Amino acid sequence: MSVGLEWRKLDLHVHTGASYDFNGEVTPKDIVDEALRKNLDAIAITDHNTGEWIDKIKEAAKGTSLVIFPGVEITCEGGKEGIHIIALFDPSKDTQHVRGLLEALEIRYDEKGGKGRQGSKEALVAEKTGVIGVIELVSKREGIAIPAHVNSSKGILKDMRGQQRIRIIQDPRLVAVEATDFDKEPRKRTIDFLNGNDPNYQRKLAVYQASDNREPSGNGHCLEGIGTRTTYFNLDVINLEGLRQCFVHPDARIKLHREKIICPRILSLKIGNSGFLNSQNFKFHHGLNSIIGGKGVGKSLVIEFMRFCLDDSSFDPGLKADHLGKLDKQLVSGNLVELIYQTSAGSKYQITRTYTGKKGKESTSQIKCVNLESGKEYSGDIPSMFPILAYSQTEVIKISENKNAQLELIDRFIDNRAYIKAIESTENKLCDNDRKLARALECTTRLEQTQFDINTLEEEIGNIDRALSNELFDKMKRGEDKKRILNNCVDSVEEISTNIGSWLEEAKEWSLDDVEDKWADDVQISDHHNLTAETYQLVQKSLQQLKISIEKQSFDIKKQFEEWIPEFNTLQSHYNTLIEQQGGDQKQQEEKRQRLEKQKAKLEDSAKQDREVAEILTENISERNHLLDELDKAYQDYYQLRKSKFDELTLSSNGKLSLILNHAENREHYTKKIVDLLKGGTNALSTGHRRQIANSITPRRFVNLVIDHNYEDLAKESELTNTWAQRVIEKLWAHENFVEVLSLQHSFYPKDVPKIQYAKAKGVYSELNELSVGQKCTALLIVALSDGNNPVIIDQPEDALDIVSVWQDVAKKLLDEKHHRQFILTTHNSSIAVSADSDQFIVLDADATTGKIETEGAIDRDAVKKAVIELLEGGDEPYELRQMKYNKTTSPLSN
Repeated sequence: MSVGLEWRKLDLHVHTGASYDFNGEVTPKDIVDEALRKNLDAIAITDHNTGEWIDKIKEAAKGTSLVIFPGVEITCEGGKEGIHIIALFDPSKDTQHVRGLLEALEIRYDEKGGKGRQGSKEALVAEKTGVIGVIELVSKREGIAIPAHVNSSKGILKDMRGQQRIRIIQDPRLVAVEATDFDKEPRKRTIDFLNGNDPNYQRKLAVYQASDNREPSGNGHCLEGIGTRTTYFNLDVINLEGLRQCFVHPDARIKLHREKIICPRILSLKIGNSGFLNSQNFKFHHGLNSIIGGKGVGKSLVIEFMRFCLDDSSFDPGLKADHLGKLDKQLVSGNLVELIYQTSAGSKYQITRTYTGKKGKESTSQIKCVNLESGKEYSGDIPSMFPILAYSQTEVIKISENKNAQLELIDRFIDNRAYIKAIESTENKLCDNDRKLARALECTTRLEQTQFDINTLEEEIGNIDRALSNELFDKMKRGEDKKRILNNCVDSVEEISTNIGSWLEEAKEWSLDDVEDKWADDVQISDHHNLTAETYQLVQKSLQQLKISIEKQSFDIKKQFEEWIPEFNTLQSHYNTLIEQQGGDQKQQEEKRQRLEKQKAKLEDSAKQDREVAEILTENISERNHLLDELDKAYQDYYQLRKSKFDELTLSSNGKLSLILNHAENREHYTKKIVDLLKGGTNALSTGHRRQIANSITPRRFVNLVIDHNYEDLAKESELTNTWAQRVIEKLWAHENFVEVLSLQHSFYPKDVPKIQYAKAKGVYSELNELSVGQKCTALLIVALSDGNNPVIIDQPEDALDIVSVWQDVAKKLLDEKHHRQFILTTHNSSIAVSADSDQFIVLDADATTGKIETEGAIDRDAVKKAVIELLEGGDEPYELRQMKYNKTTSPLSN
């Protein structure tokens, strides 16, 4: 099974003992061993004018990982002492194939060597054939001709001049050159002269380096020189077609140094044994993956199943419904999807999600995630741990029509977790403050009425007291007051005793986690652990001692109270006897007094409780203002983070986009809430006036005006009459749940508003709502492909785009980013799949009931190339016809 392109370390210019100027005695095995010791994946045997050691080296390499390219270094007439051209052939070729080339060039085989013979220093290709003739003949014999060490002796750039050199470089059969000056400063290297910008050459050529296994002195070749200069080629199969693909796409396929970049990626996707894609196992490359196939073969299902497994759903209701339909019909209930995800830290997780059906508009499933290194199960949030940027078919169009979705798109490029956590933490504190403040405000309002009622009762009781006044009555009145005071003391001590008992039980539950074995020898951790344990014990012991002491105090105060009660009972008995004896109005007055005293005691108890809460009203308001300031700062910090990304994306778009972020301009959520809170009633404010309030006054200011009953400022700031403003405040104060009113200040905080503009012409920008569908999609795809390192998964990104945008804004971006980020795309477009040099093609086919992977790998593979031409070009006939129609004869590397 192919995994697509991989970076392979190659040395494409190696001499053996067959070259006349090789120093020392070596065997073919020595050559192979030295190449393996240098960690080479392949070498090209390129002896001077001979291929006699090719078969010997290939035999020595059998059973090893080393691939051998047959080749030869040909000396052509030209320059000061001849020009060197390397001929490279497929590893399937042999010595005889190289002999045939040399004989065609009239360099005949002679074991002893000699003038005009293979292996000889004097073997020169005739002037009439020349360099271009050699390039032509090598191409006809299924090889690739490469000018060797072009910047040094016997190289075409060093030893040739004028039109002759220009003709060679412009020959369409020439696809690459070898150079030795990569260590020079920029603009002085061969690769800079052949980058397509030189007005003489007018084309770009692939440039690579190889060792020529030179002696350190520069005289001849040696064993130790193998691998001293190498190049990395991005290949699926190490063969001549793979090299040709690298030469066609040098920027994507050729590097001097291999970069080890670990970015988040999806390694594989496996479908369970039922459904349309049953038992299919998809292996993904860490770069660009193109899923291709005809209609109805399951390309979109691959995208949807990945999103299902990673719990990533579209914001759009229609697309969510389509996603659910595909799960229900094509995955089917009871079937599973298994995905392996590698994080940026290199950890691999296996996520298995079993679809169990649908419930309303949502899917039901069972999910399990395991860290494959530790074997431990992960039970946290899947989308946070395994982020992706995914779009189903037409989803980009939907995003272009939704400001919130555009903001969420940008948020995927930033690490906003700390900012979201700060906002959520402050909002949670404000929710707690909502409840405390609402209660404090309620208690303050109720306390005013309760105190009014107490004052009334006190006046009534005072009048009765004066009517009943005598010596025994005064004693009874004093006794009742004393009993109330003593009883309060008993209750207070009892409450303290109960609280301490609760604290003690809670302290007994405290436990300290055991120290892990890996910290067993850490003295500092051991000391901290012991001190903490001692602290727990000290608290428990202290609470136990305090509980005993308080219980004794409680017992003593109860005992004293109980010892005094008989005295009060005697006084009460004498007083009741007197009242009975006097009878009439006196008795009625006393009964009324006792009834009023009970009412007063009940109100005083209620007032006491309300006063305790109301007394911290100022504290609650102060705490709230501090928290609201914190919330403002958290949202401002979040805005600055987003804005910096907007600015960065604008810059990276090279003038194609202008991204602007306006802070807290979207009051839609807040407006809806105001409209809802103020609806209903006979004198309800009109919807227009309710919206007017939301548009004129911020949530924080509005709630403060309501709390302060400040209808005059409310009227002035919202352009309402004083009467209507007063009705608004009264209605909100009468709301059954004032917490809901208070929550306006934080739960309905205005949102940032993105403004994405696209350049229709240079410097002329238009907002998304003024663009065509294709231009909208282009703008958002530029954003999506511009930044970040999370896997990008898109179903047919070319939809609605014109062909120029597909190349300029999608394919070229993919070429730039695919070495640093994973892309998994379905496509019917060759500009994306082929021109962007897909690292891995996955070709799907299907019958009426089942889809399957037909073949996979890079375009280097014949089967893949055949499928690509068939599916993306329409087959050989229309592809060849288009080529003839265009009549383009220049090299594919021409600018």
